[in-house]
Amino acid sequence: MPDDPQSRQTDATQRPVDPASQRPADKAPAQDRTQAAAPGGSPLMLAPGTKPVPGYKLVKVLGRGAFGEVWQATGPDGFPVAMKFLRLAGKGTDTEKRALKLMQGLRHPNLLGLHGAWRNGDYLIVAMELADRTLLDRLNEATDQGKRGIPPAELLGYMRQAAAGLDYLNSQSVQHRDVKPANLLLVGGGVKVGDFGLAKVLEKTIASVSHAMTPAYAAPEFFNGQASRWSDQYSLAVTYCQLRGGQLPFEGDLACLLAGHLLNAPNLEMLPAAERPAVERALAKKPEERWPDCAAFVEALVADTVRLAPVVRARQAKSRARRSRWPLVAASVAVLAALLLTAVFWQPSGSQDSKPASPKDAHAAEDKRQPLREGSEGKDALVKADASKEKKPPLKTKAGPKPEALPPVVPIPKIKNSIGMELVRIPAGKFHMGSPPTEQGRGQDEEQHEVEITEAFYMGSFEVT
Repeated sequence: MPDDPQSRQTDATQRPVDPASQRPADKAPAQDRTQAAAPGGSPLMLAPGTKPVPGYKLVKVLGRGAFGEVWQATGPDGFPVAMKFLRLAGKGTDTEKRALKLMQGLRHPNLLGLHGAWRNGDYLIVAMELADRTLLDRLNEATDQGKRGIPPAELLGYMRQAAAGLDYLNSQSVQHRDVKPANLLLVGGGVKVGDFGLAKVLEKTIASVSHAMTPAYAAPEFFNGQASRWSDQYSLAVTYCQLRGGQLPFEGDLACLLAGHLLNAPNLEMLPAAERPAVERALAKKPEERWPDCAAFVEALVADTVRLAPVVRARQAKSRARRSRWPLVAASVAVLAALLLTAVFWQPSGSQDSKPASPKDAHAAEDKRQPLREGSEGKDALVKADASKEKKPPLKTKAGPKPEALPPVVPIPKIKNSIGMELVRIPAGKFHMGSPPTEQGRGQDEEQHEVEITEAFYMGSFEVT
């Protein structure tokens, strides 16, 4: 179709003409000028500011495709519209006239509004509601943000609106026959179906232009020259796969696409497992095996999403729990790493050995630092003083129960490493880490638990920044 980025061409022989243009060619921007020869007539032009039909003035070109162009224009009352200029093959027929008349009589909230349609030689001019963008644009925006496709809740809302528009067309005996993301347009936050009925009008033109089709979305019966009231549902299911997971169920060159639609099972790996059965039914090779209509297909998708919601919520809760535990785990790992570094790399001052000093060496170092008594002669004086202490008789106390003996105070061995840092020995053993439930200001992550130190190590006496 004209505004489909997947099939755009710029062949000047397929561009429309402007029989009403009086604007000189040199005053229009080169990228916005279109010139072609009408059959049996003089050269004609489309350019900003020209009026292809009375009351409509062109503003700028929006896109060019295999069959013509799309322009932004202003209508009779100055409101913005989109105008399609479509090049038809041969003279008008009764079928095309009936199709145009039917298009102008179709009105639905989810169909793009048509303001008028005109024939000019081999060209069809259609004025329609100006959309904000297409669902293909929305998909590209989502993938640019790192998502696989449009978020499910948002997409299902769009699908419901598209299904309502397509079911209305089918109820009027109209097959869209070109449902794809580029023809589902966003207008004021909602979706409207565009280009409905144009496939019938352009039927002969499509057949006469090579490689003009984009068969990735086409129902199998289209390739056999047939259509049914379930054909648009098939194309809508293909469209959903692309918008949901950024991938088509059938991919490859034209031969691969034809074989896929006609013979092969669709690849639905881009969808959650719960959604695949509904899509598989909509993509059935036999039209009568599909859902009754597009709305039934979309409601089946909604039901699958509802069934999947508890699983999704559970996964999200588990992910949040992992994220909340991460700071505590990181802090524990940092402390453990600091302790291991202290035990492995720091050594006592003046020692040539990288291993931490033994408790015996630590006590010996403490003894060396004790001052000598006055009048003594070195080590012998200390030995005599200790011997005299041992010979003193114990003090007598009054009769009575013996007081409970206090455990002896054992000094904590301390050493200094090669850079002067004071280290204390942490013995092996068990202790409880955390705080009791009755402690004021206690956090949920402070549950008491037993911690075992299997091997003694030395740790700095003071904090290190």
